Amino acid sequence: MTVDEISYCAMGDMMPPGELTMPEELLWYRLRDIYAKHRSGLINAQSGAILKHEAVAQYDMDKKTVQSAERIVAWHGKWWKEIEIAAKMYTDNPCVQTADVFFSAVYHARRKERESLLPDDDVQAGADVDKATEQNNTQNNAGADTTEQNAQTNTDVPTVSDTEDPFA
Repeated sequence: MTVDEISYCAMGDMMPPGELTMPEELLWYRLRDIYAKHRSGLINAQSGAILKHEAVAQYDMDKKTVQSAERIVAWHGKWWKEIEIAAKMYTDNPCVQTADVFFSAVYHARRKERESLLPDDDVQAGADVDKATEQNNTQNNAGADTTEQNAQTNTDVPTVSDTEDPFA
């Protein structure tokens, strides 16, 4: 409903038709109170106009607050969904790659490169560990390739990092 429709209903002290949002309902109560005070002679028309202007300004702020809260709730819903998908991937296939996906979903950060964490002498040892991990993963996933199927099915899911951050 528009402000004028709500104002018309409040002026006649009648309930507006249909469901009202919370900001609309608060505006209706404020305007109904202002019009009742004017009818009883507690305030004059000039004071009533000022109070009505303040009520409409508060309505605009309330409406923006509700929209912001809805965006934040939607963002958190997407974030928890992303965490749930990453946790399921890690549960189905516990390995470094799916752990990195889970870490990224929870903290919105990427893990540092393995080589930068190892001293120069241990770089070759780290490469050997990576090679052994790859071989182990291919043996565990022989024929099924569930890791690739999970990765392919989850590429269509939008990540929270792809959406607008409500706190930015």
